[in-house]
Amino acid sequence: MSGFCGAWARSGAPIDKLLGDRDKRAMLACLSGPGQELEQFSQGPLWLAAPIDKFARNNQACLAMEGFIPFGQKNGSGDNSPQDLAGILDEKGRDRAWGLRLDGHYVLAYADMARGALELYRDPTGGERLYYARLGEIIIFSSSIKPMLAHSRMLRRLNRDVVMEVLLSDLVLFGDLTLWEGVREVLPGHCLTVAPDGASQSWNWGPLLQGEEGPHEELARRLKDRLGGAVRRAIGASGKAAVMLSGGIDSSAIAALAAQEVGAENVHAFTYEYDEPSHASEVPFAASVCRHLGIRNHHVVRISQREYLDSILEILWRSESFPEWVKPDALIISRRIREQGFPIGLSGSGVGSHMAYLEDLAQVIGLLPFPDTILRYWKWARGRRPLDLLSLLHPGLEPPSNPVAFRLYYLIFCLLKRRGIIRNAQSLFPPGLGVLVEEAAASSRVNDELEGVKHMALAQQLQHLSFIHLNSCYDVTKTEKACRSLGVPRVSPAYFPSCLPLTHFPFKPKLFVWSRNRRARPGKYLLRRAMAGLLPQSILYRRKFWSHTLAPNSWRFKMMWHLAPEISGSLEQANPWKANAGAYAHLFPWLMHRREVLPHFALWHRMFIESAPAEKPPTWDDLGLPY
Repeated sequence: MSGFCGAWARSGAPIDKLLGDRDKRAMLACLSGPGQELEQFSQGPLWLAAPIDKFARNNQACLAMEGFIPFGQKNGSGDNSPQDLAGILDEKGRDRAWGLRLDGHYVLAYADMARGALELYRDPTGGERLYYARLGEIIIFSSSIKPMLAHSRMLRRLNRDVVMEVLLSDLVLFGDLTLWEGVREVLPGHCLTVAPDGASQSWNWGPLLQGEEGPHEELARRLKDRLGGAVRRAIGASGKAAVMLSGGIDSSAIAALAAQEVGAENVHAFTYEYDEPSHASEVPFAASVCRHLGIRNHHVVRISQREYLDSILEILWRSESFPEWVKPDALIISRRIREQGFPIGLSGSGVGSHMAYLEDLAQVIGLLPFPDTILRYWKWARGRRPLDLLSLLHPGLEPPSNPVAFRLYYLIFCLLKRRGIIRNAQSLFPPGLGVLVEEAAASSRVNDELEGVKHMALAQQLQHLSFIHLNSCYDVTKTEKACRSLGVPRVSPAYFPSCLPLTHFPFKPKLFVWSRNRRARPGKYLLRRAMAGLLPQSILYRRKFWSHTLAPNSWRFKMMWHLAPEISGSLEQANPWKANAGAYAHLFPWLMHRREVLPHFALWHRMFIESAPAEKPPTWDDLGLPY
């Protein structure tokens, strides 16, 4: 394991009087790993522990980080970025108002002893986690949940207040709560400031969440320049690059830009495929990209069913989030990259999002007469693909109940109900489930978050809330933390803040509403134009299916049915509706297109709620689930 953890006395009292040695040792045990040297710092209200190479301090302040920051390279504005953590600390000392806004995937803990203030930062991409909890007079914090749960006053209890929205959306969509009772987290792009007069969390990145304006050719040129710069900064001075190449346009663009930067002979491409003849393979497409770019070092990683099954528990344990575990390929391919001696693996993730769709959706809703009645077609659209053809009339008519946007459904309902556009949950959910949804949406947590965005237009509300809760893309899995903990950060240059306005948000002027390209997610259209001439047409316009990136259905469903009887007890323990024995019965039909979500949730519960924090990834036997 790796990461940092610490504690802060809210009153400013000496932390050593409030945090016992036993709790320190228990938390430290969850950080230490083979050959890893930890630095501990204790002064006044602060105790902080981190790997020695990810910690810096001076006479007035200290700083710990986890994740990946491309030090010593030019940033998007053309200014020199800090050379190391000590450089960040010095710059922060010169400008205390600086919000530590850097490219990369990271979390930071900054303590200013002179001011008596603690600041916890999380970058906008959210690939790393940063938890905190209030325990009387102290706040404990960590980049991993395991040191948090090791504290003697932390109880491993399920936070039932958020279970409904997690089952509906895979994510907590309102507030900063987590699935662990009493544990909160710093939201992506936010800073939590703890000072003698209180604690507050606020957005730290100004006007980042908006697209850019200009001629499309100019925007495509900007994207190519910025993405190329991000790739350059990620590679650094190593002179070589490992690219996770699937054969889609996103990863192929990263491979092309890496080849331009260090030469095709210094680029190694890694492509995985499942050892199942009937399952679609990305290898032929990736191989054609390698041939086109002159990349000779193409490593094909075949994943066996046994390897897939064993990696499920590991990615769940490392990511600490149950939606992650359906894609354990990230860990397997990261191991191969590490074996080849590369310090990082470049990924194509981050191009495209729901942001343009949410803008179009808000526009359509604003034009509808009797929206409470008309929008009921969303409920009946689930599983009915012909209704998706409505998007040909206008992209905003596409129902968010389809498989691409289903995670947005509950968020959209809560916002529309708050604005009086929808009267109650029965309009968008089946009767039994509607009652449960109505109860969940009435919580003070949901109302507080919606109150905080009431000054925004509907489109901006949808975009802001989906982005800061990691719900802005179809793929909500975040494997940066899991891969980094193996020693090989998974770096997505398109997700760097310097690139986000062009890769993630709709540009202006918009394309014509019936243009074929209007259906392309924001960054895809610009990326095609940016990569014209560098990549073959067959890759630029290739339609890639989500199912191709997942394990074969036969593997997944066989595992699910095998586990179902074994984990039914965990599922019952995790039931948030103890007083409503039929609640799951209402939920089952709604989740039929995601039949794995309840077994996934039960397995997460077995690992993190029913069991004490483990020092290494558990096996199936460790969890009492022989496979």
